[in-house]
Amino acid sequence: MSFNFAPQVYAQEFEAGPGGGAPAPVDEAVETGAINLGESFTLGTKEGKLVKDVFKTPADMVNLITNNLMILGGIFLFLMIIMAGFKFVQDDSKAKEEAKKIMKATISGFLLLFSAYWIVQIIQVITGANLGF
Repeated sequence: MSFNFAPQVYAQEFEAGPGGGAPAPVDEAVETGAINLGESFTLGTKEGKLVKDVFKTPADMVNLITNNLMILGGIFLFLMIIMAGFKFVQDDSKAKEEAKKIMKATISGFLLLFSAYWIVQIIQVITGANLGF
């Protein structure tokens, strides 16, 4: 199974026709002065590389974002566990109840993160697609 991604994304303004017509197809959009987003945006590097030179497909960019979000989620879960621990060791019973709520939410978040990771792993094995994990 293979997936084909459109190598370029175009944005354009258009006015709907009398019947509420649809926008022009991509090749007509090029002729009408549409903007090629892959060539228009640069990344914040010193060289100012074009987005299309760094990310060959939209999936490459999504994989990078997803991997970084997984890492940030793990760090956030770790900090929440530490915060719940500090609240739990306080003498106040209200703080202990709040710590229990935080831990329940943290465990739910961990299960969601863990499940998402393994679902992607299973999809990779079944389809043979490289999803970047």
